[in-house]
Order: sequence, then C-alpha cells, then structure tokens
Amino acid sequence: MATVSEALQIAVGLHQRGDFAQAGKIYQDVIAAAPMVADAWHLLGLLLHQTGQQADGIACIQAAIQRDRACANYYDSLGSAYRALPDTALAAASHRLAIALEPDNRKSYANLGNALYDRGAMEAAERAYRRAARLDPAHGAALVQLAACLTALGRAGEADRLHKIGVALAPGLSPALDAWAKACLADGDPDIAERMCERLYAADPGNPERLHSLGLAKLAASHLPTAHLSEAARLVDYRKVCAALDLFKSAGLHHGHKNALKNHFGTALLAIQSGVIDEPVLDSVVAAALPHLAANPGDVNATAVVCYALYRRDKLGVASRFFRKFSRHPSSTGKTDEFERFWAMVQGEPRFFAPLAVYEPRLFQRRTHHALAPARPDKGGPNGGPIVLVGCDEGYWRRFGAVFLASWEKRAPSCALHVHLINPSEEARDELRRLNAAKPTRLSASHEIFDDAGLSDHQRVTYYTCARFAVAERLLRETGVPVVQVDIDATFAADPGAAMAAWPGWDLSIMRDGRGRGPMRDFLAGFMAFNATEGGRGFLRLVLRYIGWHFDQGRVFWGLDQAAPYCVFDHLKGTGRPPATVWHDFERFPFLHFLKK
Repeated sequence: MATVSEALQIAVGLHQRGDFAQAGKIYQDVIAAAPMVADAWHLLGLLLHQTGQQADGIACIQAAIQRDRACANYYDSLGSAYRALPDTALAAASHRLAIALEPDNRKSYANLGNALYDRGAMEAAERAYRRAARLDPAHGAALVQLAACLTALGRAGEADRLHKIGVALAPGLSPALDAWAKACLADGDPDIAERMCERLYAADPGNPERLHSLGLAKLAASHLPTAHLSEAARLVDYRKVCAALDLFKSAGLHHGHKNALKNHFGTALLAIQSGVIDEPVLDSVVAAALPHLAANPGDVNATAVVCYALYRRDKLGVASRFFRKFSRHPSSTGKTDEFERFWAMVQGEPRFFAPLAVYEPRLFQRRTHHALAPARPDKGGPNGGPIVLVGCDEGYWRRFGAVFLASWEKRAPSCALHVHLINPSEEARDELRRLNAAKPTRLSASHEIFDDAGLSDHQRVTYYTCARFAVAERLLRETGVPVVQVDIDATFAADPGAAMAAWPGWDLSIMRDGRGRGPMRDFLAGFMAFNATEGGRGFLRLVLRYIGWHFDQGRVFWGLDQAAPYCVFDHLKGTGRPPATVWHDFERFPFLHFLKK
C-alpha cells in the first residue's frame, strides 16, 4: 500500500500531465485518510483553481494554511486564486503575506505585480516586477509585464526595449541577458546586471568578454562609482570592489582583453581617491602595474597607482621621480589631459627645494593688491584673537557670503574677518566698504586685479584657490596675529579663536584627511591656520614660492592649493625642522560645516 508521500508524488505527476480528474481523486483520498496533511489540501485547491472552480479552490488552500501557517507558497497560490475570482485586493494581500515569509521568491513578486496591474496600481506594479527581475534576471514574463506597466505609464521607449528582451529570453538566453545587463548598467540598476553577468560567466568562464562584463557589473554594484566621499566608507561594498579588480586583472593579463587593465588601474585609482583601498590590495595592483609599464611606459594611470603606493610609504621623493621618469613618454591612450597628470605638480626631492628658497615667482607680478579696509589686529577680537580669511571670486561671494557672515558673527566671536575678492565689480567693492563701516574693528577687506590672460579655465580657477595664500602671508606680515584660512562655502560650528588659546607653541593648524588619498588631498585647504611665528611665516612663504614656480612653469592642475602645503611640509619634515602643527581630522572636524555645492 502506498504511503501518503508516495500517493502525493503520483498525483502530482498526473496533475502535471493534465490528468486533473485522476489527480483530484488521489488528493481527495489522501485528505480522507490523513486530513492534517496540508500539502494535499493545497494541491487540491491549486487544481480546483486551475480548472476554474475558484471558490472551492480558495476553501481548500485556506484549509492548507490552517494546518501550516508558515508556508509562503500556500499564500502565493491563494493570491492567484483570489485574482481569478477576481478580487485583486485580497490577491495582493495574499502575495504580500507570501513575500513576508519568503522575501527572495521572485514568483511571489511577479504575482504581486500581476494583482497590482489588474488593480491599475501601475507604479506599485512596476516596483514588484522590477524586484522579480532582480531576483531572477532571466524571468522573461516579469520583463514583459514590466514593459506593459511602463507602456501604461507613458514610458514607451523603455517599455519597447524591455518587451523585446523579455520575449527573447525564452529562445535565446545569452544574447538577451547580454543586452539586458548592458541596459541595466546604463540605466543605473547594477544589482540586476550583476546577477545576469554572473549567470553568463558561469556558462562560459573562459570568455574574456564575460570576465570584463562581470567586473563592470561588480564595480557598479559596489557603489564605488556613485558614493559621495563623505559616505564612501559606509556605502561602498569593498568585497565587490576587490572582486572587480580581480576580474579586470584576469581578463587583461591572462585573457588579453584590451580594456580590462585600463579598468583595473582606473578602479584602483577611484578606490584610492575615495579612501577605501587597503595596502595589500594596492600592492597587488602595483604588482600588475610594474610589468605593464615596462611594455606601456606612457600609461599615466598605471604610473599614478605606483606613485600612490610610494606616497603611502612616506616616499614622496621617490614617487615624484618615478612619475617624472614615466611622464616623459607619450600617453598610451593618446590623450594629454588625464586626471592623474596632476602628479606633475608633486615635488618631493631636496634638489627641487634648494633653489626654491630664493625663488621670486613671476606669477604674483600679474596681480595688483588693493586694501579696501585694512585689518586692525589690535582690535581684532575681545581676546586679541585671529583673523579669519576668506578669498574667492565675486560669484562665490554672492552665492555663499551672506550665510557665511551670519555664521561667523554668531559662532566665532573671538575672530576678526578679512574678505578678499579677485577681479570684483565696483558694486562688490562698495558692498565690502559698507560691511567694514558697520563693523570697523572686526571686518576688513581687500581685492586684487589679476591678469589671467593666457590661462585655461582650470588654471584660472586654480589660481583663485591659491591666491588666498598670498593674502594670508600679507596679513600675517602686517598684523602679527594668526590667520585662519577657510572656505567660504562653509558655516562655523565652533569658534577656532577660542580653541587656539590652548594650543601651546604652534606654527600651523591643518585639517587633514587621514584616508591615504594622496598628496593632493591629504592637507585640506578648507581650513588652514598660520601663526605669526617664524615657523608659520617661513612655511607660508615657501608655499607661495612652490605655487608660483608651478604657475611660471605651466605645471598647474586641480589641487595645487593642497599639494603645495603638503609637499612643503613633507620637505621640512625631511630636513628635521617640521613646523609645530596642531592636526584636525577632517571626518571629525570641530570648527566648520562644509556646504554641498
């Protein structure tokens, strides 16, 4: 005599072959013999639903649920039966119960989408179908239904593309998955792309294009390309970054994919710039970069990877020599403006700094300084506090000046303020004079006329970020009180002048990014304070010469305002006479909130 399990197995076979009468009789016999077997009730209910007997089918499925309330499949079948009545509200509720019990079941999401579609809830149906597609990228029916939703929502172009892919999934899996993966990467849906590329790679693991595509999908799914710097440590999936690096390396070195090594080094650079790469992984990238450079000495990105690794080992001089050695070669990409060429403005060798000590930059002969309202250090603040310096163009002043002034008055009472504008209008100059007249002992101002003829746009903007060092040096020399250089697109959180009273024997105070992101990003010019000491003044003079030399030589890239103080400090440290410095961690900076631009 057959057991209950064997009887149900026989009935299911008959059910699947379409012999509903014989299957139904066996289900009923099992229920009569063992009424607590929930599967028998569920299977009989499913059969009745499929043969159009919805009310009886629902009653049987509910009986199954009474016997086992934790089976997601029962609720999903109940939802399908309710949809056939039709009762789309109860159908959607049942599918949601199934999802609550089994959140990774793509069938329940697709069925929920069907019920919501029937109700006319197209936005909610779209979300359900997209979730089904994420869980099973080859689920063509979900894509077809998603296309129908998008058509109803007026998004015909996207709908047509998804419909074609959904239909194509049945006869030809790989071509359709290829197209769908590329579309998902382009549309910003990396989770689906990753699943599809994994499936394609598993089917053809030796294919270099599959390796490369999976690397691109892993990179996108890691969120590294889109994470904001302030959130990178929290949002980036580092395991997927490492997986992408390994896939690019394998596709490039072992399978000869022409773009894979480019993406290998590019991903490493992005991870460095985001502060999320660790030393062992960086070392492995360097191990690929060195032999690659022997054959391709003009690859700037591979060169930069090695330079970052040397910088992290406190070997800035070696890094600068390494970059200059390889930068003599023509770019292997045929471009002359690669972002990492800003390593050309990193100097770490003593032989560079020796003549710099007496260098007179031609750059500052192109500017004419005008004091609109001279600083009064003897009345700078109630405790003889420092001067806060903001320097910018008129556009930034119009955009951020009012908020910055209000914040300074409220939260930095011990600090005087000096505003310096570059090439301002007469209207802006009059505004500065009025502000000084209202607060003659606390607010001073100056401007400069700068001849920027012959400078490119990025050189011009770089000058605007660097010009404030010259103003800081002048204020330091003329007033004899500390100067605090800050970005105007910020608000005060606390009074830096009050804190300075407790800093013993300091020359500099620097906001530092401790994530090893490079000499262009380590020292942040958004806050940098210089004391009226020989160490503070000497440091500032050398920074100005460093900036001027690079402008005079045409070696100007983004980040010169941060590379200059970093490299000068590194040089002074190497000579055994570093300035006495008060450090502040950028991620826990106490004095300023920086605004999003």
